Amino acid sequence: MIMAWPLSDDTNVTLLLCAWFGGEREHKPLTLAEYNLLATWLHHNEYRPQDMVSGSCIENAAKETRLGYDRISGLLERKITLGFHLEEWQRRDFWILGRGDAAYPKKIKQSMKSQAPPVLFGTGEVTIIDQGGTAIVGPEGVTQHSAGSVQMLAKLYAESGQAIIVAGRQSIGENAVKSAVDAEGTVIWALQGSELNVPLEKSLRRSRASGQTVLLSSRSPADERLLKKEPRVGRMLMTLCDSVVYMDSAEISTDRYCVESAVFEFIGSRKCFVHVGGEPTESAFQLINYGAENWKKERLEVNGESLEVQPGVIGGSPEHSDVSQPEPAQADEPDPEIELNETATPQSADQEGSSEGELESEAVHTKPDDEVKQEPREESVADRENFIPKVAGIQGELFELEEGWADPLVGDVRAVLQLCAFQKDETMYSPLEPVEYSRIASFLNQNHKRPRFLLDDHALAQEAARSANVDVDRIQGLLGRSIKLGFSLKEWQQKGFWILVIGDEQYPEKLQHGMGDKAPPFLFGVGDTSLLSSDGLAIIGPDSVPASSMVKAREAAGEAADKGQTVIVAGHLKMAKKLVGTVQEHSGRVIWVLHDGSLEQAFKEAHHRQALSENRLVIITAQNPKAPRRSGKKEYVGFLATGLANDLLYVDGLKSSRDQFAMAAVALERPKICRLLTGPNISQTGRRLEELGARSWADGEENTDADHEDDSTPTNGLSSRVDLFSPGINE
Repeated sequence: MIMAWPLSDDTNVTLLLCAWFGGEREHKPLTLAEYNLLATWLHHNEYRPQDMVSGSCIENAAKETRLGYDRISGLLERKITLGFHLEEWQRRDFWILGRGDAAYPKKIKQSMKSQAPPVLFGTGEVTIIDQGGTAIVGPEGVTQHSAGSVQMLAKLYAESGQAIIVAGRQSIGENAVKSAVDAEGTVIWALQGSELNVPLEKSLRRSRASGQTVLLSSRSPADERLLKKEPRVGRMLMTLCDSVVYMDSAEISTDRYCVESAVFEFIGSRKCFVHVGGEPTESAFQLINYGAENWKKERLEVNGESLEVQPGVIGGSPEHSDVSQPEPAQADEPDPEIELNETATPQSADQEGSSEGELESEAVHTKPDDEVKQEPREESVADRENFIPKVAGIQGELFELEEGWADPLVGDVRAVLQLCAFQKDETMYSPLEPVEYSRIASFLNQNHKRPRFLLDDHALAQEAARSANVDVDRIQGLLGRSIKLGFSLKEWQQKGFWILVIGDEQYPEKLQHGMGDKAPPFLFGVGDTSLLSSDGLAIIGPDSVPASSMVKAREAAGEAADKGQTVIVAGHLKMAKKLVGTVQEHSGRVIWVLHDGSLEQAFKEAHHRQALSENRLVIITAQNPKAPRRSGKKEYVGFLATGLANDLLYVDGLKSSRDQFAMAAVALERPKICRLLTGPNISQTGRRLEELGARSWADGEENTDADHEDDSTPTNGLSSRVDLFSPGINE
């Protein structure tokens, strides 16, 4: 047992600033990011935490870090409360270590660096934390069969001399601890907060007393907050282990400690095995596909003899799995700030009020009808599942530079996605709107900074937030989501997706200058990016159009394709799908703009895959493919489609038709380049377009250059955006 008492002055002050003691109402303790900001200021000014007892030091620190004088001084005034807790914790044989203490575990400090907890709490022999070992993890709810497997595994590893590392008070962890202790093995148990207060069984108390068990937490034992997610527990577990065994279980359960995500985060730097006792789950397949091995391949040394264990075998992913299957040996080592996100499900449109069933399911694929004569070639299931489009553009270039983020622009991609992209479960902070990001970008541009600088410079992030009139906590919270991105980037690469952010050479100049500060900060897509700068005709309309107008619209699309013009369609409407089919019949080129992230649905139809492979189709969205259902803005789609177009054809709809993608508003913004295709009865939108000067498609006239010059007002009536983060700025 280390001699942790009395605590160092630095650790006492860090406790006052960061620890929750219960009942905090007026002043919340500093978050990890805030403490790192303060610690950086102290270091640069040659102070230590213990110097925060000085009034002048507190005042200067509060002013320059903008953490607030009242808040810092209020936290430091909790000395009496801390004294009561320290007396109790010492009586219960707890130890407390600050990041500056010599006994602070080196494995945590060296691996986690600035993400290491400012203070660690625990009980037991702290020196065994640096010894490493094997982590046994899995879903919180396990079957009786799985529990037996956990106990068997823990016993085998304990008898082989390896420490057993577990996370949280869940069935897998408790079963593993009991079995390891019974086998007189070493146990490292990562807990959180008040979980340290749970009384220990007699056998575990004896193991702790003999120096073979240690329990640790990054939260105070007095912290009784019930948090839905405890990602620090899973990350600490993976930091401490040398190898990990994932116990697969079909039992439906939560993952409060985020251990599954942590396994994916560290899979490239830790030996990972998957133990399957029954039917493999999707998590098992994903781990195998990304480099984990079947546990049966692990060999243990027991009593000097090699022991081969033979549990269930994973032979490969089933045909219905959407998980791509790269060779593990070729997989790049993931970024240390990575967490797996659940695969996005195809999103469904709100069909309420649609006329005559014209609005179909919000999937990109189209069902061939009698009017589409192209016959898809016969393909095997493997052809469909393993299809990755060969496209020109940033796709390969972006991801080849991902490791180490050696390219400045790739770091910008990460920063923009963290700030602006929906990922999942954004319950606390919503991603930035384009206008909000534009203000952030303008501030950075004025100060000759790149977006990637926000990732590591907390002071810059705070200053940018205040300048852009965005909540500071919101910016810091969004920038803290990096743990989810790295793994997703690798998955998107394997599916053939590309990402463009403002500042990329291939980001469409038409959007950047035409949409002004409402241009999307990023675009996801699949297909040939060079099509985005081609001469395009956008054909748009409301949800339902007369049958006669549909025929004429398809004729217009066919004529444009024959003339070499790219046809641009928007949304998941029936007209858009039929127009895509028509253009593909004519071997023409299509830009398909979606409001959601269902890009991978494009691979489900043979004619789409063929068009992608021939660089005749590009599908784009201003939405993350992993974004939650219905998080995209439908009214944004029409502005993107027309922003890419040189010419515009508005197909007038039925008087009672819905217009969920706000196509009428888009057409009314650009009447000078808009042509009008009407049916038997003209709608109010059609009449308004005629009044504004839109000509009928039946006139058979081409728009002149003068027409285009007259329509020089950017989309949405906004002034053109400056060239933010063009190559060469502060490289």
